[in-house]
Amino acid sequence: MRAVRSAVVGIISLGIQPGFATQAIGDLCTGGTANGTGLRAAYYNADSGTAKPVLIRLDPRVDAAAIRSAAKSHAGKPIQSVRWCGWIRPIVSGSHSFSAATDKLRMEINKQSVVDTSTGKSTSIEMEAGRVYSVLVELSDASSAAEFSLQWTPPFGVTYDIPPTVLFPPVATLQEGC
Repeated sequence: MRAVRSAVVGIISLGIQPGFATQAIGDLCTGGTANGTGLRAAYYNADSGTAKPVLIRLDPRVDAAAIRSAAKSHAGKPIQSVRWCGWIRPIVSGSHSFSAATDKLRMEINKQSVVDTSTGKSTSIEMEAGRVYSVLVELSDASSAAEFSLQWTPPFGVTYDIPPTVLFPPVATLQEGC
């Protein structure tokens, strides 16, 4: 574990891109073959840009079921917004598109906007199999998300829910939010 920690510190101190650092960390720990477990989710009672999260946890999927589950586990005010973050590692190379049938959802891959449902934007992005990419998903009105799931369409053209096996939480601790 000490060797991995030293390698992580060394990679980060060199200023190498986060995607590369995470791939290197994953390769050091698992040989690059580990399955993901989902994304870190930060749940808010207000706009996620101005408030502290009321609940932070690991969600295997980005969908309405996760929001309902979070609302049940948080006995306070209703959940207003959610921010999911972490890494995605595609299983095939090529052009990937993403979608979600809900209002007010934004998604970025490597800080490039790929979905904004409030404007109707949905952009494809080239992705390489096995490489990790940062992912940020923000839902600004959780009350309007009665039923939805974040989906992708890999190069072979079939649209389906993004599986937890390709989603990884950030390296930082769960308490830090997104």
